[in-house]
Amino acid sequence: MMMSPETYYETELKGMTKDQLREEISELETEIAALTAREKELAEIRDPLERMMADPIKPDNGTRLAMNRQYLAKAMQALTEADDESK
Repeated sequence: MMMSPETYYETELKGMTKDQLREEISELETEIAALTAREKELAEIRDPLERMMADPIKPDNGTRLAMNRQYLAKAMQALTEADDESK
């Protein structure tokens, strides 16, 4: 089950240092790149049943990709706020 970006912020990002936030951003970017590559592979499968069998994990690849992009935006926002607080 995926969590909302707000819950992700509250449970995963809140209280992190700037270095920890940068590491989280790097990990999210890596995950997004992998999910994007997988989405391209899945897009090449024309048969709907075959595609469903190729991506049996729920939530599906597209949902995980969309949510990770939202998490990345939250992490970047948290880093910007941390930078602003240190000034």
